[in-house]
Amino acid sequence: MKRLLYKFFDPSILILTAFFIFKLFLLLPVEIRSDHIDSIDELKYFLDEHNYKSKKILANGPHILKYYLDHKDIDSLNSLDKQNPRFYQRQSYEYINIEKKIENKIYDIIVISNNSDFNTQSYKKIVNFGYKEYKITGFNIFIK
Repeated sequence: MKRLLYKFFDPSILILTAFFIFKLFLLLPVEIRSDHIDSIDELKYFLDEHNYKSKKILANGPHILKYYLDHKDIDSLNSLDKQNPRFYQRQSYEYINIEKKIENKIYDIIVISNNSDFNTQSYKKIVNFGYKEYKITGFNIFIK
């Protein structure tokens, strides 16, 4: 009887079976829950409080915001020089200085990511134009 069980439960078969079961667990999807809110979610919550869907927004990296916010009225903000950042917008293949538009408060909300070329001086300039500055994870936000 012992010999029959030994043949049935051959150690090499057991090792192969364990190996395939282990590999199967690696292939199955694993759900990892996290209570961490990423910067885009935090931005969405913040902008929801300010009724962003009815506002005109200026942002660097607007394609990302258009995707996550499902809001299409977002204009692009660019800076051409990291040492001396200025406010530009690409129009008809040219970069146009839009500082006057910002000064005249054409935009209700300005969103600038922390990893952009803009610096403290740029932020102060926007505040001096009459916008109120808010800082959240990953972004500086200015609201008129």
